[in-house]
Amino acid sequence: MQPSGILLGASKAAVLVGIWFFLRWLAVSDVSGTAGAVLIVVPLVLVVPASWGGRKVLDAHPERVLAVTAVVDLVLIVLFGLALVEGIRTGIARPGWRLPIPASFGLLLMWMLGPVVALTVINLAVRGLGAPFAAPISRRLATDWLYRYTRNPMVLAVLLFLFAMGLWLRSAWFIAWVVALVAPAWVWYLMVFEERELELRFGSPYLEYRSRTPMLWPGRPRRRQRG
Repeated sequence: MQPSGILLGASKAAVLVGIWFFLRWLAVSDVSGTAGAVLIVVPLVLVVPASWGGRKVLDAHPERVLAVTAVVDLVLIVLFGLALVEGIRTGIARPGWRLPIPASFGLLLMWMLGPVVALTVINLAVRGLGAPFAAPISRRLATDWLYRYTRNPMVLAVLLFLFAMGLWLRSAWFIAWVVALVAPAWVWYLMVFEERELELRFGSPYLEYRSRTPMLWPGRPRRRQRG
């Protein structure tokens, strides 16, 4: 690896450690109701301009795809981290209107989906030689195992896990928040920024993979078109 790549990797690692400590501090801090409401909405709204701005920079400077992706991913970690930490804490402390279902049902789904989330991370690490977001960026296009049926199994698994958490909390507002804000923000990022940076990094193999594999909800892969 070149010195510039080592420096970029070390910088990302240092920033990620700082972000982790900040989110951990936030999770145990006493946040007022108004501030909490801001944290569960505004960061997710900011995902839209952050993804769009990153896409514009990528289109203008495709040769800087690694650096731009590292910056955008770190920004997205902060935005999603703020919203998720506060959203989960608020859902536990103030679940709002309670759904008429047993909490054990949601807990069972969480226990089932937790290993699936872990498996998607392992899948990307083994087949893509990378990890989620910026730590570190994948070096190979993952197209098999779970990635054979959907291009974003990790995102789908996390969203389903959050939905199950809402059932465990029996919180109608938490589920509505996941469906109306978290999921659209994440899908926007995938469509606007991530798909473009993957195209720049992997070229025609990614375009062919994208053409035959569903974006989010799993489905049977379409057969390769013969030339």
